[in-house]
Amino acid sequence: GHIRLMGERLMAGFDRIALEVGVEGHAAGLPVAPFLKFVHSDPGFHARLEFLWHRELYREGVFISPRWLISYSHKASDIDEALDKAGRALRRAVEAEVRERDSVKPFWW
Repeated sequence: GHIRLMGERLMAGFDRIALEVGVEGHAAGLPVAPFLKFVHSDPGFHARLEFLWHRELYREGVFISPRWLISYSHKASDIDEALDKAGRALRRAVEAEVRERDSVKPFWW
């Protein structure tokens, strides 16, 4: 149905923005609650980049926790807007990871 289609749109967008930003990663999870999984030889990279990306997403006004939850009210334009913001946020997070690699301490409540 609609929720699955919107989730698949979001997941395809995750794959696209990872490629555009130049980060090794892919969409994971179920379409109703997907996330972007980062792949790197450094075992701490995923946690650091995810933490920094979420910080930058909040600055863009995109609130996730840590999965992206799709609801029936989400339209294609909402998904596309979120992906535009996610791409900008991911670019900033990748830049921040280089600067903050030794100081960032990822945590989840």
